[in-house]
Amino acid sequence: MKHSELTASTALPKHTPFLPSAIFQSLSILAQLTTPFLFKLIIDEAIGGGELDLLWLYAGLSAAAFALASFFRFAARWSAEKLAADFWLKLRSRTFEHLVNLPMARHGAQQAGDLIARVQYDTYSLRNLYTGVFPAIVELLVGSAVTMVALLYLEPMMTLVALGAFPIIFLIAWVFRDKIGPLTKRVATYQGKVYAGVTEGLNGLESLKTYDDRGKFAAQLQKDGEGLRDAQLELARFQAMLFPLLNFAIALILLGVLVAGGQMVIEGALSVGTLVAYYYYVSRSLGPIRGATGIFFGWHRAQAARARLDELFAVKDSLPHPDPPEPIPDSTPDAPATFAFEHVSFEYEAGNPVLRDVSFELAPGARVALLGASGNGKSTLGKLVARLYDPLEGQITYAGRPLTQFEEATWRTMIGYVGQEVFLFHGSIADNIRFGALREVSDAEVERVARIARVDAIADGKTDGLDAQVGEKGVKLSGGQRKRIGLARALIRNPRIILVDQLAADLEADLCRAIFDDLRREFPHVAILHVGHRVPAGFEADAVYWIERGILAPFSDVERVAETQFA
Repeated sequence: MKHSELTASTALPKHTPFLPSAIFQSLSILAQLTTPFLFKLIIDEAIGGGELDLLWLYAGLSAAAFALASFFRFAARWSAEKLAADFWLKLRSRTFEHLVNLPMARHGAQQAGDLIARVQYDTYSLRNLYTGVFPAIVELLVGSAVTMVALLYLEPMMTLVALGAFPIIFLIAWVFRDKIGPLTKRVATYQGKVYAGVTEGLNGLESLKTYDDRGKFAAQLQKDGEGLRDAQLELARFQAMLFPLLNFAIALILLGVLVAGGQMVIEGALSVGTLVAYYYYVSRSLGPIRGATGIFFGWHRAQAARARLDELFAVKDSLPHPDPPEPIPDSTPDAPATFAFEHVSFEYEAGNPVLRDVSFELAPGARVALLGASGNGKSTLGKLVARLYDPLEGQITYAGRPLTQFEEATWRTMIGYVGQEVFLFHGSIADNIRFGALREVSDAEVERVARIARVDAIADGKTDGLDAQVGEKGVKLSGGQRKRIGLARALIRNPRIILVDQLAADLEADLCRAIFDDLRREFPHVAILHVGHRVPAGFEADAVYWIERGILAPFSDVERVAETQFA
């Protein structure tokens, strides 16, 4: 397969790692192909000559040849399977790693189920090159070459009879070649659509049930399923046509060998043992040729999978990566590192601005609130703080330096991000709190941040405490409980900036006040940026801004701030 982005990204070795398996398989073929000649000797010399000693000798040699062939076949199969398993593990991991590093805009335009299909199904199709296609190619090439030498040695003239139908076999394969490629691509495409539909349905199961709109969703899944079925049936139809045609051509070859060889035996020009050996060699060589159809279909499946993965790997991370990145400056009382938006504009789609010329500062320990109605850019602004996106215009700075000068992963260690929707992973409450840490975290640290975020109150109501399971995506918890665990997860990182999206909407005023009182006491140097519809109780903002249609302005009306804070 041609060199591509995928080949480079998976760091495949330039030499073939399949060589040991190919050597073992070749030795197995050679050992196996000695047995027809030994059968000839048994029939012609041992049985024909009445030599009992020769019979046992040739029988013993045949048994040894079978044993060697079996051993080398096992070694070839095992080395191919191990190679395929290692390759699949590496390719699947690299594909997932690439997906995680893709721009957020790409994920917004792609269904998760289709991406799952690429990570699992398409990579598995490439894995099968090592366990199915490549071994079949070795079997075809080595087996055919050795068999041809044996046939020419035994009876050169009759070899012409055996070769007579070979052009028909290759003509049949050539006719089907242009049909198989597009069909395998269709199967892969519909496979991705079905994966996407099932994944979306399971993720939205609660909405499907509560709105009782399963019929419409099921109809779309049925439509994609029918497309997959039709493509698979069309592919199976060609397979059903191809195999009988090849078997018919192979049967003609074997019949021709038997008739021509039988006539030569009757005429005394050929021994019975030679005919038996010859027939065995011909039938042995036709097996790999019949298996060439598997090579054909397997290769096209791999090509279709490769094209889908190449399409994925062709998408690069749109965020610039400095080379080399600058270290993030320390923030000290003498030299405080201020975070700032400087005339920032941003849009997801060209011509539809979400943020327009936004400027504000966030000093160490400061509390800043950004208020606004839904759909005016608050959450987007928070995503820019975590550098999930970069501004279209202007710049975001820390200690006077643009964030683009820092490695994005390093910058994110400075941020505690509590999004509008907190995603919890399957596991315990403590596991989800530890998820935010890039180091070993003690139970005491987990308990400390759990207390500050009032997660301990959640744990107290559970039999297992902080070890209680949260369920898939935190389904066993309320939105406010998930938000508090998200805040504890942010605190465990010991960040310099905490960004909280819509805390006041999920928690009652007394709870907010208690949380912010503890934050102020135990994390006095951490800056907090809150975005939402109103200022949370106890937040005591140093500055409040109002954002509308992506435009940010100071919110200086004290009475209006009080109204939003205690509404």
